[in-house]
Amino acid sequence: MRARFNRAMPPLQDFMVVLCVVPAPGAVGSGTAWPEPDSVGYYWTVGIRVAPDRLRSVLDSICTDGVIRWDKTEVEPVNPNGLDPSVQALAEPADGEGSWYKSGRAFFSEW
Repeated sequence: MRARFNRAMPPLQDFMVVLCVVPAPGAVGSGTAWPEPDSVGYYWTVGIRVAPDRLRSVLDSICTDGVIRWDKTEVEPVNPNGLDPSVQALAEPADGEGSWYKSGRAFFSEW
């Protein structure tokens, strides 16, 4: 079977990231749109190809509706071709820098 993803060329690497996103300070109740008013945050899984030193800045740029809690976020290097076929089916292969997978958001209402 042919690999769906081309190998990441250095300095790029593939990562699977489970982001913990919370509203920006002062956003809730200020008229700013937070997707689930009764939640305190959400988890969002993102597959991304990026140079390790740019990981945080690229993720910050694609997370536009809140603030990433880095202390609650998990980052793992990954080979996209080794992922579960159900995840691969939803992924869009990337040759350059960028996200290749985004899950739905899983909201939570308390810590």
